[in-house]
Amino acid sequence: MVFRERVPETVGSTYTAPVRGRRTPAPRIVALSHGRRIAVAEYGNPDGIPVIFCHGWPASRLQAGLLHDDACELGARIIAPDRPGVGFSPAQPGRTLTDWPKLLGEMADAIGLAEFRVLGVSGGGPYALAAAWGLPERIPAVAVVCSAPPLAERKDTRHLNPAYRWLLRTQRVRPSVLRWLFRAARPLARVRPPLWLRPWMLRKLPTPEAETLADRMIFETCFHNYRESWRGGADGLYGDGVIFTKPWGFPLHEVRVPVRLWHGMQDRNFAWELAQEMVAQLPNCTPRYLENEAHYSLAIRHRRAILADLLACAPGSL
Repeated sequence: MVFRERVPETVGSTYTAPVRGRRTPAPRIVALSHGRRIAVAEYGNPDGIPVIFCHGWPASRLQAGLLHDDACELGARIIAPDRPGVGFSPAQPGRTLTDWPKLLGEMADAIGLAEFRVLGVSGGGPYALAAAWGLPERIPAVAVVCSAPPLAERKDTRHLNPAYRWLLRTQRVRPSVLRWLFRAARPLARVRPPLWLRPWMLRKLPTPEAETLADRMIFETCFHNYRESWRGGADGLYGDGVIFTKPWGFPLHEVRVPVRLWHGMQDRNFAWELAQEMVAQLPNCTPRYLENEAHYSLAIRHRRAILADLLACAPGSL
């Protein structure tokens, strides 16, 4: 999922206009227990309803930026942390998906949030569901958009993007090779694609994706967000990805918080059949399948509707 660079990143509640060509401003660093720290950016209305944004993979806190204008109008305060090892957040070796609720709880305490909603996009979907599972008393509702499914026990991978199939298979049999490849790829991954190459790249995508990313500003922001995910180093991004290949640590049927699940019928990263499997296991889930949307296009084109729906969702509602 990508967001427009024109939307400023925030530190605290002060918004400053971005200047093209200058470095992204540093986020707020929140101190946690045991000397841990997490980097946080904020968007939207600083006095609005709190929504913690869980970014995808590979992505960063910058992914939440396009929500700024809609969050201001809808009365939402978007809090977007970099996961440990990503962006400005130091790595936390050995962390698991079930560590996320405690980390979010500490972060929320540190910035004065008693209650908050959670929005997870793509690789952020498992983190949003983990938060709902671990902090049901503090989270009225969550939304997951084009979410990654549980992968650890999956043998049938035909509904995954071919690149994800390869990554999953390599991690299972030769993890040291995959780690080395991440280290080797980091310098190239941070190079901006030349303009002449972009039309060729778009031709490889589903039509909704190509139409969305044809916007030059969105394409630039896609790269900016992706590049920021490598800031903490290849090992940090690799470690964040490894978590998706491991058991989540909780069954989906234990997620009792209301869940809004959005998925595009043309999603080639995670086919909609995978979303159906998750919906069948979530006891309080409202699915929203969009026929003419794919992975990136859904999150961008329908961001206002997704946020408004999450804000309107009440505990116990379907």
